[in-house]
Amino acid sequence: SADSALPWAARLAQHYGAELHVVCAVPEREPDSWLQLHDSTDPEEVRRVLRHRAELQLAGRVAHLSVPAQSHVSTSEGSPGSAILSYAEAHGINLIVMGTHGRRGFRRFRLGSVTEEVLRRSTCPVFSVRQDGTDSSSETALKTILVPIDFSWYSRLTLAYASAFAADHGASLQLLHVINETACPDFYLIQSQLADRDRHGLELEAEKRQHQLLIEAGGPAVEARIFVRSGNPAGEIVRFARSAGSDLILMASHGLGGLLRMMLGSVTSHVVHAAPCSVLVTRWSRGMTPESASLSTHYSGLQAPVIIEEVVP
Repeated sequence: SADSALPWAARLAQHYGAELHVVCAVPEREPDSWLQLHDSTDPEEVRRVLRHRAELQLAGRVAHLSVPAQSHVSTSEGSPGSAILSYAEAHGINLIVMGTHGRRGFRRFRLGSVTEEVLRRSTCPVFSVRQDGTDSSSETALKTILVPIDFSWYSRLTLAYASAFAADHGASLQLLHVINETACPDFYLIQSQLADRDRHGLELEAEKRQHQLLIEAGGPAVEARIFVRSGNPAGEIVRFARSAGSDLILMASHGLGGLLRMMLGSVTSHVVHAAPCSVLVTRWSRGMTPESASLSTHYSGLQAPVIIEEVVP
């Protein structure tokens, strides 16, 4: 999965004139060793071998990139995700590019997910690249960018960011709002004729509000099409991306954590693990206005390093 992410990282670094940092996080202790009752292997020797192998692998990968890159092997007692985030914070990283394995079910719950941990805790955008599907070492074209819209307070910020990103790469936008069939939020019921929750009325109102949001968001003028679907938001976003041939999904993270996130799940997390294409996740704070967002180094172009991680098994 890391090899799938490398072409994207190199292309973004070259496009924005950014530094590229290729990082490998080597865990201090392998999860499988917890199940061994008798282990005579010297842990220090294991770490030395893993680190040496990682350095050799990184040197080989960096040598074949089209842009110069710095390689770094991080050995941490914490999780690989923590090591990646610590490196990103220490080096002022503007974007983290990483592959996702797409694990699901009990295995994902038991082992955890490096990508998900980084998505949950990162303060900068995270570009998650699928190992299969449309992402490959020979294809990193961006023609269509899907932007899910839920009319939350950060939808306008995300859409403005998506417009700028699309303009940079000559891509068009697909705005998608999913009417959640299990709930009918107040913003659907703006007009009295929608009080009966008429499906057609809800779709018309959602289209109207997306048009209005596109105008309010501002940013570069790019081609944009508007769509409305009904159903489970995460599932419909993934299905739409697959049927419409989206090259990238750009969405914001709600940042839910703890028990609330475990109970409710996360639309962003589900999309990242099931999407047929890459997913760029932005992170907004409630104190950030559109004006301050444009001044943030995270969201005004990649002028500082890009990072890609690889976990050595």
